[in-house]
Amino acid sequence: MTTAARSEPARSRATPRGDPVETVPQEAPVALCEARESYHLGRLAATVRSLVHGGWGHHRVTRDAVAFLIAHQDTDGAFGYPAFDDLAARTRARYSWTRSAAVALTAAEGTRSAG
Repeated sequence: MTTAARSEPARSRATPRGDPVETVPQEAPVALCEARESYHLGRLAATVRSLVHGGWGHHRVTRDAVAFLIAHQDTDGAFGYPAFDDLAARTRARYSWTRSAAVALTAAEGTRSAG
């Protein structure tokens, strides 16, 4: 897919009643599913951030991804449970995911507050 194709706004389609329904960019749900399946919270958070900045903060796909992030916050405030045997690598990944999740959730909350 070319860069120009990625930057095009999502198209709207009509429901059977003729009401317009906005659809998210095609690559976003795929990116979210891949990040969830590979359990890479950093990628999931980056996709959430992109959706929010693209005006899709209120869409169900974005809300579901935000709920997934929140569900993976530990009692100590950190996000995720990286599967690394090395403690240092696990700590670095958890720190990175927590930072990414915090930025994405802050962006999503800003959209929710504004809307």
